[in-house]
Amino acid sequence: MTSIPSLDYRAARAAADHAAAAALDAGLGMTVVVVDAAGLERVRLRLDGGSIASATLAGQKAMTALTTRTATADWVRLLAERPAVGPSVGAFPAFCCIPGGVPINVEGQVIGAVGVSGGTFDQDQAIAEAAAAHAAQSIAVERTVSL
Repeated sequence: MTSIPSLDYRAARAAADHAAAAALDAGLGMTVVVVDAAGLERVRLRLDGGSIASATLAGQKAMTALTTRTATADWVRLLAERPAVGPSVGAFPAFCCIPGGVPINVEGQVIGAVGVSGGTFDQDQAIAEAAAAHAAQSIAVERTVSL
């Protein structure tokens, strides 16, 4: 059994609430998903006006950011620079290279991720980055999650 630090509920909820507040301030109907280090959803918020597509994409963005330890916006650039990588990412059924997924890093370790969908690419990415940073600042790490 492998044990790794993971995101606790309070930090996950703080990240989701931070993202939701930013979305509401901007008048956006979004979905926010926060996952822990094991890829389990800790929080899912679908704001009024959030589309069916955003509800699906937010989770895919969070999982892509978690499993690749890379923001989904970085994948857009990587795939443009190195198109040969494209076919290999097809092995991930829910891989998402749309901006709005950001890993949550604490002391050099990815302990979870945030996925945001429902705005423009730039809005999704900015809100996800702010939410991930907020979670990292307010972190209370669960000692371990068993995988």
